[in-house]
Amino acid sequence: MVAAMSMAEQGYQVFLVEREKELGGRLRQIFYSGNGGDPQALLRELVKRVEEPSEDRSFKRLSGCGK
Repeated sequence: MVAAMSMAEQGYQVFLVEREKELGGRLRQIFYSGNGGDPQALLRELVKRVEEPSEDRSFKRLSGCGK
């Protein structure tokens, strides 16, 4: 999601494809980090940024595409 956000903020149209119904992939399973960060807080912030409308980035989100 970080790479997708970066590309979208540069003006590229981004198609974000997630196999599961919710964004986050493996980050949803990580609760602690070695540097004291909060992976779940990072996940919440990234999902919020992806899902909120913005004039400076264009996202097309496809979910539940796998399985």
